[in-house]
Amino acid sequence: MQGSQPPRLGWVIFCPGERPRGFSMALQKEFVSVLFPRKTQILAAEAVAVVTALVLTPELLQGREVVWFIDNEAALSSLVRGTSRAEDVGHIAACTQLAMIAHSCSPWYEWIDSVSNPADGLSRDGVHDQWTAQQGWDLTEIPPTAFRRVAEYLCREEVLRITGTAPMAPVLPE
Repeated sequence: MQGSQPPRLGWVIFCPGERPRGFSMALQKEFVSVLFPRKTQILAAEAVAVVTALVLTPELLQGREVVWFIDNEAALSSLVRGTSRAEDVGHIAACTQLAMIAHSCSPWYEWIDSVSNPADGLSRDGVHDQWTAQQGWDLTEIPPTAFRRVAEYLCREEVLRITGTAPMAPVLPE
């Protein structure tokens, strides 16, 4: 994830015995519009990447021990704790914990510097990132409209009841 407009998510899934799979998706202004105002939305975008992966690619993560490398210390801290002082990021972190439980995942979050992060290029230039393209991974550019499923998860009644937080309900274009 990086600071360009619109923010972009990127993640790589390495499953034993399988070819790595890289994913990228641009977040739309509708997501950013429901966040608390900040100079940049890197923290929230880094945090939402994990729950986005769980919602959009559950078959790759279901029932696994997951090591998730994050190059943003504030997002990492929020995901480890399952909350944040920033209420919007706290909601995302709590939803991520619930999604991990729902998918029977056992997560371990670890900090990584951006230069060493294999997903960094995907969060900057998407599947067209030169270094990423040279890796021979299966790459998928997810259309921004797919984020509707993530937004719906973040606003599900049982999630809101458990997290005790206000809904984040971005209105996404059709």
